[in-house]
Amino acid sequence: MKKHILCLGDSNTHGYCADPKDCADGGIRFNEDERWTCRLQTALGDKYLVTEEGLSGRTTVFVDPIHESMDALSVAYPLLKSHEVIDLLIIMLGTNDVKERFNANAACIGAGMERLIQKCKTVDCWGGREPNILVVAPPRIKEGFHDEVMGDGCVERSQGVAEQYAKVAKGLGCHFMDAEGCEFNQVDFMHLTRRGHAQLAEKLAEMEKRRGESRKARAKTGMPVVSLVGYTNVGKSSLMNALCGPSVAEADMLFATLDPTSRKLVLPSGMAVLLVDTVGFVSRLPHNLVEAFKSTLEEAAWSDVIIRVADAGDEQREEQLAVTDEVLDGLDCADIPRLTVYNKCDKPNALNFDPDILLTSAKTGYGLDALLKKLDEL
Repeated sequence: MKKHILCLGDSNTHGYCADPKDCADGGIRFNEDERWTCRLQTALGDKYLVTEEGLSGRTTVFVDPIHESMDALSVAYPLLKSHEVIDLLIIMLGTNDVKERFNANAACIGAGMERLIQKCKTVDCWGGREPNILVVAPPRIKEGFHDEVMGDGCVERSQGVAEQYAKVAKGLGCHFMDAEGCEFNQVDFMHLTRRGHAQLAEKLAEMEKRRGESRKARAKTGMPVVSLVGYTNVGKSSLMNALCGPSVAEADMLFATLDPTSRKLVLPSGMAVLLVDTVGFVSRLPHNLVEAFKSTLEEAAWSDVIIRVADAGDEQREEQLAVTDEVLDGLDCADIPRLTVYNKCDKPNALNFDPDILLTSAKTGYGLDALLKKLDEL
């Protein structure tokens, strides 16, 4: 059976076109060569089945007093069951939730998405596997928007939705992607253009292909993949050796044929993971050259967890982590859980930091137990 992806959304999933000049058929709906769902199907190939469930006006949980059955929550059970078995559910909703008549701020809209996800997880449509859900935050409504029926304040309320969705997705163990940057039209300022549909399909296809590589890596070793990411000289290799033990190459040792930068790590719970040191990343390069070095982080794009490592005593640590994040985001890694580690905390000039940041010393062993415990929680 093909891998089944169900796309649950509103008019931007249905393919509404606000500018007929932008649509090849000159109508109000983009055709099968233009909609992001159809383009995603083409990009992924015949081993996938991409199904669209787009309804103009659909919300997450908010009941519309003007149009009936617009909230996804009330129809989630029959809708998902009708598409059983589902391998991946993509939910892109939220634009209609900002309507004035719902009087919901971004946090409330985030709570609505949380409730919808919880409902979807309870539906027996996953073929006996764990629910697999990707939350896509739609692009923000742009300045210039005006719709008397949707009401006032829509632009402002839409600004904080992506941030709320990211928190909800992380808390519920879902994937997340922010579609900001996918082009909206200059007519109603809240619908994707033909180019915007292509951009969204490309981002989703790359994410799914990357996840496929991660699944292959996990299938090859039987272990989730955890990547150490950071600048050179922050102690990534030393941290790997401190966590995994000295590197050996005994012929009869399990995984002895793995590359020296990939090592087996056993967590306190007994679960084994594959720890990867992404060697060769940027070493104090000018900011404008970062784009050329994205390929050095290909390994991180296949990870289940990313550990961002910085030198606790380096005054440029925050700038380096910001550059690292920029590169990771450019590889569509936004949905991969990240931990931040300040290594070399044994240095005399190391300071106290945010309690959410893990302090470690590969030299003394300080903080390694806390890091292992945190990995176990993810």
